[in-house]
Amino acid sequence: MDSTHPIRRRIQCLAVGFFCLFAAYKASEQLQTSVNRSSGYVCLLVIYSCLALSSLFAPWVVAKVGTKSLLWASSLPYVVITASYLLPKNDTLLSISCYAVGIAASTLWTSQGEYVGKCSLLMSKSTGIALTDCTSDLNATFFAIFSASGALSLLFASVVMNLLDNSLTVLFTVLTILGAVGVVLLALLPPPESHRSSNVAESLTRVFLASKRTDGAEAPQPEAEDKGILALGPADAEEESAAVNAGEESGRAPHQSLPDFHFMVRFLATDLRMRYMIPVMLVDGARMGFFIGAFMEQVVSGLLGVTYVATVGFISSVVTVIASVCWRKLVLNPTLGRRTAFLISFILQAIWFAFYAIWCQRRLGQGSRQDVDPIQEQLGNASAGVESGDPQDVSSSMSDLVIILSGCIINAVMEPVWNSFLRATLQVYFCDSTQLPCAMSSFFVFTSVGFAIQQGISLMFSGQLVAQCVILFFFSVAAGASMLYLHLYVCSIDLREDCEAEKVESS
Repeated sequence: MDSTHPIRRRIQCLAVGFFCLFAAYKASEQLQTSVNRSSGYVCLLVIYSCLALSSLFAPWVVAKVGTKSLLWASSLPYVVITASYLLPKNDTLLSISCYAVGIAASTLWTSQGEYVGKCSLLMSKSTGIALTDCTSDLNATFFAIFSASGALSLLFASVVMNLLDNSLTVLFTVLTILGAVGVVLLALLPPPESHRSSNVAESLTRVFLASKRTDGAEAPQPEAEDKGILALGPADAEEESAAVNAGEESGRAPHQSLPDFHFMVRFLATDLRMRYMIPVMLVDGARMGFFIGAFMEQVVSGLLGVTYVATVGFISSVVTVIASVCWRKLVLNPTLGRRTAFLISFILQAIWFAFYAIWCQRRLGQGSRQDVDPIQEQLGNASAGVESGDPQDVSSSMSDLVIILSGCIINAVMEPVWNSFLRATLQVYFCDSTQLPCAMSSFFVFTSVGFAIQQGISLMFSGQLVAQCVILFFFSVAAGASMLYLHLYVCSIDLREDCEAEKVESS
C-alpha cells in the first residue's frame, strides 16, 4: 500500500466533513445580500469582523483545547445559522447567529489549517517528498472536495427556488440536516498523529474522553507505531521541528508552551515573510467580499434576477473543483511551481477588475431590473426592488449573461490559488508547531479584514460598482508587487529542500 494512503485518506475525510457542513452554509451565505438586502451586508460584515478579531486568539484556543475537538465544536454555529432561515425573519436572531459564526470560524479554520499542515509535515518525513509538494498536494486535495460543496448546495437551491412555491422551507430544512451530518463526520475524524484509520466506536470513545478531560489531565500518548515529528515528545518534537525548518528560530520563549495573544502579535509584527504576505491576504478577502456581496447583488441579481444567484454560484463551484485539479498538476511540476500559479492569478485578477470597471460603467448606467422576485415575496421584501442610478427598466440580454458567467468562471479559476496554495505557502514557511497555528490564524485575520473592509466599502459606495472595481484593481497590483518582492528578495515561494536551509531573518 502507498505509504501516503493513510494521510490522504485522513485529508479526504476532513474534506467530506467540511463538504457537508459548508454545503449547508454556502447557500445561505451566497443568498445573504440578495435576499436580505442591506441586512445581508451587515451580517457578512459582522461575520468577517468577528473572524478577524477572534483569529488573534485562535492559536491559543486551539493549543489549549485541541485541534480535533475544535473541528466539530466550532462547526455547530454554522448549522444554527442555516436553521435560522426556517424561522420567521428576525434581525436579532440573524445578528446573534452571525456573531457566533464569526467567532467559531476562527477556531474551525485554524484547526483545519493546522490539521492539514501537520499531515503534510508527517507525509514529508515519512516519504521524503519535499514539504512544498506535500502542502500543495494535500491542500489541493482538500479544496477540490470542499469546493464541490458549493456546487451541490447551489444546484439544489437553484432547482428548489425555481420549482417550488415554499422553496425556502424545503431548502433550509435539507441543508440543516446536511450540516448536522458534517458535524458528526468531523467529530469522528481520527487525530493527525495516527497512521491508522479509526472506526466509529473508537472515534466516539475518543470524543467522550476528550469532553471529560480536565485541564490538568495528561493527554493520551500517540501509538508506539507512529513515527515522525508528531509522535515525539514535546522537547524532541521542538528539536526535530527546528531541523525541518533548517535552523529557523521558532520565536517561542523556552517557558512559553502556548501561542498566546502576545506571541501572535509579535509574530505578525516581526516576521518579514508575513509582512509581505499581508497585502495578498487583504486583497484576497476583499475580492471574495466583492464577488459574493456587491457583484452578486448589483450585477447577477440586478441584471439577471435573484434566482440566478444560485445558478451562477453553482457554475462557479463546478469550475473551482476542476481548476483545483488542474492547478494541483501545475504546481507539482518543479519547473512551474506555485510561483507560476500566483503570477497567472494576479494577472487574471487585475484584468477582471479592470474589465468590470469599464463594463459596469456602460451597462449599469443604463438601468437594471425592477422586477419583484418571488423569493423576495417569501421574505417580506416584495417592495424592495433593485436600486439603480436610472429609473428606466432595462431587460437583461444574452450578452449580459455571457459576460457575467465569464466573469464568474474566471473568478472561480483563481479561487483555488488563493484558498489552497496561499495557505500551503504559509504551512511551509511556518511548519514549527507553535508558528503553524499562528500562520493559519493570520490568514483569516487579514482575509477577514479585507472582506469586512470591502463590505464597508459596498455600504459606503452603494450602487457605485465602478469605484469599487477601480479601488480593487490598484490594491491587486500592489499585492502582486508585494508577493513578487517576497519571492525575489526575501524567501522563495517554492521553498524546496535545496533552499529550506536558508534562514529568513525577521526584522
